[in-house]
Amino acid sequence: MMLLGVAPSITARKGCQARKKFTHALGKYFDDDGPDTGSNLIKARWKSHHDYGAVQHAAVFELGDLIGILINATPTFFWMLVHIFSRPDLLADIRTEISGVVEAAETTAPANGTKRTHNIIVISKLLDHCPLLLSFYQETLRVLTHNTSSRWVTKDTLLADRYLLKAGNVIQMPGYPVHIMPSVYGADSRIFKPDRFMKPPPPPDDGRKKDRASKQHPASFRSFGGGATL
Repeated sequence: MMLLGVAPSITARKGCQARKKFTHALGKYFDDDGPDTGSNLIKARWKSHHDYGAVQHAAVFELGDLIGILINATPTFFWMLVHIFSRPDLLADIRTEISGVVEAAETTAPANGTKRTHNIIVISKLLDHCPLLLSFYQETLRVLTHNTSSRWVTKDTLLADRYLLKAGNVIQMPGYPVHIMPSVYGADSRIFKPDRFMKPPPPPDDGRKKDRASKQHPASFRSFGGGATL
């Protein structure tokens, strides 16, 4: 109802009230200089709000991002822990991968100046150096998230010479049916495979054209609702 805009304060009263409370809390966070002690991401976003004159709308923007991030991140993190600690071989392999992006760091306690050395995971290296972890994360999203993309039809559009989408309507596209289609993910599409998204080594260049049809369509991974761009 909130998406359709059909008197949301009446038809989606609880949702509207919750959104108002969250927006107020985020506004207070920004007014109290919260970003000064926040992460680099929060600081960068707050700077963007300032640079583009959107400070007065910052709380609304950030609430939308929180919903977009947490709606998948929280359940995905839970199910990743369930899978990884119930599969000793997977746990061992991922630990081995992550050990390659761990570095020693030294910190000093502000109270007494005591120095301490500890290990940190270099997050910026995970994407390039931990292919199994990344594939495992994507497979968890593929199998265990059930979100639906919504799009507003701006003009009459005919799909496959068969389906007419009329302008002014909302279409909804559930991602899960795509994620379990054998024609997209193979005969084992209903099976959880942590290494499914690991890229195979490139074939030797024999001078022949590569078969583009065998590649997975970028829009077939719908976990965040945006296909190739999200």
